[in-house]
Amino acid sequence: MSNTKILTVAVTAALLAGTGLAQAQEREPAIVTGDTLVEGYKISANVALTSDYKFRGISQSNQDGALQGGFDAEFGPGFYVGTWGSTVNFD
Repeated sequence: MSNTKILTVAVTAALLAGTGLAQAQEREPAIVTGDTLVEGYKISANVALTSDYKFRGISQSNQDGALQGGFDAEFGPGFYVGTWGSTVNFD
């Protein structure tokens, strides 16, 4: 069997195998904020307590613990805003 036939069979098998994994996307539930019903918004937050905050291999917390947190809001496909922060200590 030539390399071209092997490649053709492999690519065809990979494409056919991926079709079984396709699923329809379900509609996200509406989020209730106070008295307002907001559709299409997705809000998330995160918090972490780390033993040492390093950026590119350099300690940003003087080898002490650091508190980190973030907040993200998604307003539809392709549009979101977010923020992230951490305590630092350069002493």
